[in-house]
Amino acid sequence: MSGIPNMLSMSHQPTGPIKDGSSSSSVENRVNCEAPAEVNSALPTSPGSTIKPRRKYGPRTSRACVACHARRKRCRRTGEEQCDNCKNNGIESIRSLAHGVNALFESVTQDVIAGQTLETPENESITSESSCTSESADSNHTALPTSLLKPSRTKSPFVTPLDCRLKYTLPCFLRSLPSTLSPEDFEYLALKGVLRIPSGSIRGSLLQAYIEYVHPNMPILNLHEFISITHGLYRNYGRISLLLYRAIMFSATFFVDIEYVYEAGYSTRMAMSKDFFDKTRLLYDLDCEPDQLIQAQALLLMSHWYESPNSQKDGWHWLGLAIATLEGLAATAKTYEYTNQRQWKRLWWSCYVQDRLLSLTSRRPTRLNNISFHVDLLLESDFEIMRLDGACIISSEIPTFMANPEMQRQSASIFISLAELCTCLDDILQTRYSLVTPMENGAQGATMFYPKQPCHIDYAEVEAVNDELMSWAISLPSGFCWMSAQFPTESPSMTVQKMFLHILFYTALAFLHRGTSGQTQAPSKAYDATTQIFTIVQHLHQQHLEKLLPSSAVTCILTASMVYLAEGSGQFQATDAFQMNEHVLAELSKVYTVADHAITISKAAAIRLGVKNI
Repeated sequence: MSGIPNMLSMSHQPTGPIKDGSSSSSVENRVNCEAPAEVNSALPTSPGSTIKPRRKYGPRTSRACVACHARRKRCRRTGEEQCDNCKNNGIESIRSLAHGVNALFESVTQDVIAGQTLETPENESITSESSCTSESADSNHTALPTSLLKPSRTKSPFVTPLDCRLKYTLPCFLRSLPSTLSPEDFEYLALKGVLRIPSGSIRGSLLQAYIEYVHPNMPILNLHEFISITHGLYRNYGRISLLLYRAIMFSATFFVDIEYVYEAGYSTRMAMSKDFFDKTRLLYDLDCEPDQLIQAQALLLMSHWYESPNSQKDGWHWLGLAIATLEGLAATAKTYEYTNQRQWKRLWWSCYVQDRLLSLTSRRPTRLNNISFHVDLLLESDFEIMRLDGACIISSEIPTFMANPEMQRQSASIFISLAELCTCLDDILQTRYSLVTPMENGAQGATMFYPKQPCHIDYAEVEAVNDELMSWAISLPSGFCWMSAQFPTESPSMTVQKMFLHILFYTALAFLHRGTSGQTQAPSKAYDATTQIFTIVQHLHQQHLEKLLPSSAVTCILTASMVYLAEGSGQFQATDAFQMNEHVLAELSKVYTVADHAITISKAAAIRLGVKNI
């Protein structure tokens, strides 16, 4: 070290005379004495000097503030005082989080000690995954903090996605949102209420409605795993996607008891359905789910949405996205395990059934045709038929048929029959209707099915399709007769599922034979099918089950009314049946927006035909 002062003293010897009789050796001794403390500051600098004086630094903080850490600058924050850099720049000095689990708990402890006020919005279910147990999976999740950060930290321009994930945590059975979301996306999702999960009672009623009335007609989930996960067994099966869970809750809003609609804070069922759909759509638009298979499941559930005839993104739009997503995964379908392969078949057939039903109700062209659809027919072995875990059965929101394999088997058989019936619907559309583009009919809009002129109808094909429908009806098991559903021991969901199957069958007959005035038997076949629909609807009304029908039933009831107006308006009994249909449509209008348009069309047709007492 002695060489350094000597060298410095040689380079920085004063040029003027030395006062007080001091010699150069005394200067060198003074430099040797002071250099170890602050070499550069103790030496005088000349204009030609090449060594710049170093700044004085205070003690270095053990943890830099957020701003200094982001800008890679030395932080001069001591204790709880504000950093000098932040003070000079006019920004708030926030101490960054340390790394590791211990530091996370240290931050939480400091917040609690500081007396942070933690508020939970009404009906909000936000918890910390680290503190959730299987026993608390069914709780409301409202007693735990909604934020692990102080409110002032969220106002900082240096908020990270990690901070947002810590602030907006979800119930333990739900998967965390991806880290690719920006802090602004987190804040926007929170602002729109997407991260607020309904309370336990509302969530349980929605789950029950989905199991009983949505899943039987769209079996896209492994229902046993799904129920087990929601009841705390997520460590065995993994967690559920927030997008999929939101889509499930949306599809169940059409069937949940009205008391839970009011409890959730909504004035009408349609308001609840729209709010739940908007939140689900927002998650999809922000790419919150990277798994394409889960995307397809959610999109298929979103295809239940219908807002208005002029809506550009109705159920037909979302179904198209679901089919396109599945087609993108079709090349890797064989790589799935056997259990996923069964789910893969059910997914495709659910798309096929929904495609035919939407085409029948909206007259839009089908997206899946019988020629290019190469998925094997569904079998009973393609469904998970087993007794649910005993720990989940005791829950009040689990329907009884989940504990009864025989009822599960019957529900699966009904869906298989529904899929087979939908293959006949495609033949009806091709035989009796033709696709007309907007330019062909001189109007603006989408390509739609329009009835063929009588001169363009091939009546031999009509009879062939009629024989196909009759063969389907004969092949039904004896227990599927809708009259057997009158037994009081059957569950309402099973009754509705059976009756809708027969309503769709008679609607197919009415579509096939309506308006064929050139044939003597055709009008009677259409009218007979209409009277059967009237009878089934009346039976549902007597049991107060008409509001539990799916949205496709609205078109079926409207078709029956149109056939009656065209062919049976002179019969008094038919008038009573028509009034019953109008009453049922009025009940369904409280659930589906499309029912309002059906009532308008039906009344306009009755006035045009001069039907009285309507």
